[in-house]
Amino acid sequence: MRLAMRLSAIVMVLVLVGAEWLLEGVLPAVSFFSSSLLGGSVVLTVIPLCSEDLITGKWVGALSLAAVFSAYFTAREFGLSCSVAILAVSSLTLAGFYIYRTIRKFRSTRQLFQAEAVWTSVDEYFRFFYSLFLMVTAVLLALSYGSGPCLPADLLLMCLSLSLFILIWLRARSGRTMFLGRRKERLIREMVNAGTRMTLPDSPEDEARMNSTYNRLLALMNDKRPYLKDTYYISDLCNDLGVNKSYISNVISVYSGRNYRQFINYYRIKYATKLMKENPSGLIMETALLCGFHSVVSFNMAFRLNLHMTPSEYLARIRGQEDPSRTGEEDS
Repeated sequence: MRLAMRLSAIVMVLVLVGAEWLLEGVLPAVSFFSSSLLGGSVVLTVIPLCSEDLITGKWVGALSLAAVFSAYFTAREFGLSCSVAILAVSSLTLAGFYIYRTIRKFRSTRQLFQAEAVWTSVDEYFRFFYSLFLMVTAVLLALSYGSGPCLPADLLLMCLSLSLFILIWLRARSGRTMFLGRRKERLIREMVNAGTRMTLPDSPEDEARMNSTYNRLLALMNDKRPYLKDTYYISDLCNDLGVNKSYISNVISVYSGRNYRQFINYYRIKYATKLMKENPSGLIMETALLCGFHSVVSFNMAFRLNLHMTPSEYLARIRGQEDPSRTGEEDS
């Protein structure tokens, strides 16, 4: 559905330009290209985020397309400026969309305190950032129409509109903000997925202590492999490191973005991939038990969470001599 909405934005720009070309008999003005790109950018902006209702987003996107097309053909019917009509309707559509989203968002206050709300807020913040750029571009285009044609200015605004369209299209395609780096986005997502509360160090001394504890934790995991015991609980880890539960939980959360169970399962899955590479014909049940899991079900769930595939799919890749995905860089 999101793919169809992304493609519809491109098709809309091409249809508008093609219709103007056919009806006028000449290549459309540069200003019309800019207006059409701006309308397409608005459609891309209202595409639902991964946390939003896809069905509702489908109708919002369809209404946005219909509004822009209606504005174009209505303006032609009454002899008005098609470019100005597209700009006006696109701006009103974007404003209406934000009013609608605000009402829906604050209708249920419980959603504001869910773990997923953190990443949703980040994503919506940058959606608003793009929308602000779109509104500024729309104002500049409107001012350029009022001051008469000026080819250098029109070309500059068209380049700006095209750049915005491409940037917003990439955002809609990848699900990224396109402003934050990949590493920072991944860190935010991992912290959200961890579902844990964390306390950042208040001083350099606290930070040094936490860093030292985390390094000792990594050394313990890599050297002694306590995670291979299916009865290795957080209390056992505290005894091995000489710290309390709340402190080690916070250290794991801050440095890995995981809670204790996710952290231990990460190492278990990493060890499981090692066993699978060494013996691709081994039984999944046997591998699960050797890695510290109580059952194949919990093993499958942890495997999919870390590698986004099942153990069977991973084994198929090994047997097909393909390069399986890496589990991360926890021990790097």
